[in-house]
Amino acid sequence: MAERATVPDAEHPWPWLEPFDEHSQQFFNGRDDDVAVLRRCVAAAPVTVLYGKSGLGKTSLLRAGLFPRARKESMLPVLLRRIERAGEPGALSMQLLRLLEEAAQAQQLTWHGPPPVHPAATSAEALWELLHDRERTLQGADGRRWTPLFVLDQFEEVFTLLPAGATRDALLVELGNLLENRVPAAVEVRLDALDELVDRLDFDRHGCRFVVSLREDFLPEIDALSSRMPRLQANRCRLRAMTRVQALQAVQHTGGRLVSADAARQIVDFLARPAVAGPAGSSAQAPGAPAATLQEEERSIEPALLSLLCASLNAERLARQPPAATLDVRDLEGRGSRVIEQFYDRAFDSFAPARRAALADWLERELITASGTRRPFPRRDIAGALRADVDALVGRRLLRYQSGEAGEHVELVHDRLAVVAQARAQLRRQAAEAQLRAERERDLASRRLLEEEKRAAELQRRRDAERAEWESERADRIAREAKQRVRALSIGGAVVFLLLLALGLAVTINLQERQRAEVARSQAANEAQRAAADALQQATRSQLAEAQKERDRHAKVLADAVDILRKGGQAAPASALRVLQGASEELREVSREAQAQAEQCPSGRRLYPQVGDRLDLALVDRLAPALRRDGFIVLQTEVVDARKMPQRTQLRYFREAEADIAAAAAASLGRAGLGKLQPLYVKGQETSDALRPCHFELWLVTGQR
Repeated sequence: MAERATVPDAEHPWPWLEPFDEHSQQFFNGRDDDVAVLRRCVAAAPVTVLYGKSGLGKTSLLRAGLFPRARKESMLPVLLRRIERAGEPGALSMQLLRLLEEAAQAQQLTWHGPPPVHPAATSAEALWELLHDRERTLQGADGRRWTPLFVLDQFEEVFTLLPAGATRDALLVELGNLLENRVPAAVEVRLDALDELVDRLDFDRHGCRFVVSLREDFLPEIDALSSRMPRLQANRCRLRAMTRVQALQAVQHTGGRLVSADAARQIVDFLARPAVAGPAGSSAQAPGAPAATLQEEERSIEPALLSLLCASLNAERLARQPPAATLDVRDLEGRGSRVIEQFYDRAFDSFAPARRAALADWLERELITASGTRRPFPRRDIAGALRADVDALVGRRLLRYQSGEAGEHVELVHDRLAVVAQARAQLRRQAAEAQLRAERERDLASRRLLEEEKRAAELQRRRDAERAEWESERADRIAREAKQRVRALSIGGAVVFLLLLALGLAVTINLQERQRAEVARSQAANEAQRAAADALQQATRSQLAEAQKERDRHAKVLADAVDILRKGGQAAPASALRVLQGASEELREVSREAQAQAEQCPSGRRLYPQVGDRLDLALVDRLAPALRRDGFIVLQTEVVDARKMPQRTQLRYFREAEADIAAAAAASLGRAGLGKLQPLYVKGQETSDALRPCHFELWLVTGQR
C-alpha cells in the first residue's frame, strides 16, 4: 500500500507519518492542552525549549498548533528546519534574516522607521541590529506591531550533522548572541566607529521570541551549553505521548463523518492495550480482557502509530468501489496488526540487503526480550557501524532515543512493534534453519553423487582389471603354449638327435673311424643348431631367452659327450653313451613335468595378494619378481577392510593336490625375504567353480612378521 504524501482534506484527514502544518490545522486534534502550555511558555520568556521523544509530533505541535495561535497574538512564525552552509561565518543569521523577510512578505508585513544608520557588513550584524533597533518595527496594514517568532526545529541536527570543533562552536556563539542579547564582536566595532548607532540600539530590548525544538535524548547537550546560554535552561516545555482521551479526540474529531464514536474507541483500544504474541507472532488481545480498563486509560498512545493506522484504514475505505462512507474497523486485530507489520518492514526498505540483514538481526536480538516485549539498549553500546543506521530508524519513527537514570538508550516506539520484531526474528531463524537444511541436503546429495561416482569408477576399475587379467591370462596361456612347443620341439629333437648320435658313435667306435665320427659330430651339431633355430622361430618373444637356455644346455651335453670321445680310451664310447642317455632321460622328465603342470594348472599358477593397509602395497611389489621367476602369475593387489584380515600372514590354497605348488610359492616368498611361511589349506573349495585350479591367496599382515 503506497503512502499518500498530500495536504490533508476531508477525504484524507490523516497525513500518514508526515507532520501536520498550518494549512491542515483543522485536522490536528487532541493536542489543545499541549498547545496551550507551549503558548504560555513562549509568552513567558524570550527563549523556550520544546523537547520530547521521537515520533510524538513536536513538528505538528509547532506548525499546526502553535503557529496559528501565535499569529492571532501578532507573532510572526519563522521556521528554520535545517541550518544550511553552517561552515560559513554568520550562516545562522543569514538564514534567519532571509526567512524573516519571506515570512513578513507572505503575511504582508513591512518594517517601519528610519533606515539603518549604516548598512551592516555581515548578516549577523544586520539581524542583531534589526532586532535591537528602537526605531524600527514590523507592522501590518492595520498598524498592528508584530514580533518575530524564530523556531529552530530538529535542533538535535546541530549535534548530529555538525562535527564538534570550530564550525559548531562558531554557530553556537552566533546563536548565543541572539538568545542572550550579547553584543557581537563585529557590532562592538561598529559601535566604536558610529556614535549615532549607539543611540539607535536598545541593548535591553529583545525584539523577538525563540523556540528551540529537539529530541529529548539530546537534552544533555543542551544542558552542557547552559553556562554560555542560560536561557536554554529557564523555560522548557515537554511533549508527552497522547493519553487515551487525546487519542479519541484525534481520531473522532479529525475523521469527522468518516469515523463513528464506536469505531474511534476500537481504534484507540487497539493501540492502548498491550500486545500478546500469538502462534505466528501476530499481536492479539489477551483472552478475556475488557475493552477498556483503568490500566488502558493510563496507557499512552503513540501519535505516529495512531496516524499510521487511521491513514491505512482510510486508504482501504477509498480503495473500495464505490468508496465506503466510514472506516471499517472489523477484525481490527488482524488488519491493524498487518498495518504495523508493513510499517515495520518498510522501515528497512532503503537499506542495502547486507546492511538490512545486519540491522534487523541486531534490532531483533537486542531490543526485544524472549517473551516479545520492548527492551532498552544503551546508546553508548551501539557499534559504530550501526549508529548511522539506528539514527535512520529513529528518523523513520520505528525507534526512539530515551533518557533514563542509567543514561541514554534506544528502544522501539511501541510494544506492538516488539511483537512484530519477535515474529520477524522467528521467521529469520526459520529461514536460516531452512537454508542450513537445504545446504546440508545439497552436501549430502553431493557426497552421495561423489560416492556413486567412486563406486562407478571402482566398478569400472574392477572391470578393467578383470579385462586386463583376462588379457594377461590369455597372453600367459599363449606364452606357455609357445614355451611348451619350444620345449617339446627342443626335447624331442634332442632325444632323436642323441639316439642317432649314440647309434652313429657306436658304429664309428666299432669301425675305429674317428674321422667319420668327427664329421658326424659336426653334422649333428649343425642339425641341433638348426632344430633349435626352428624352435626359437616358433616361440613368442617373451620365451626367446628360455629357448636359448635350452639350446645352450643341449649343446653342452653334446660337447661333454664329444669331449669324452676325443680323450679316447676303451671306455670312452660307453661313457659318452651314458652321458647322452642321462641327458635324454632328464629332458624327457622335464617334458613330462611341463606337461603335467600344464594339465594341472591350465590357467597357470595364480597368486592373489590381499592387504589391509595401502602401505603394504610396496612390500607386495618387492615380493612379486621372485614369484614370477618361479613361474607364478602375480595378479593385482586388493586392499580389503583391515577388520577382515587374519591375525598373521597366510598363504592359502584350496585343493589338496596343489599342496606342493603352495609349498613352492611359500619357498619363493621366503627366498624373497618374507620369512618362513606354512601354507594353509582352506577346505570346501575342491570342486568350486568360483576358484580356478592353482588359485593361491597371500593375505599379507606386516604387523605380525
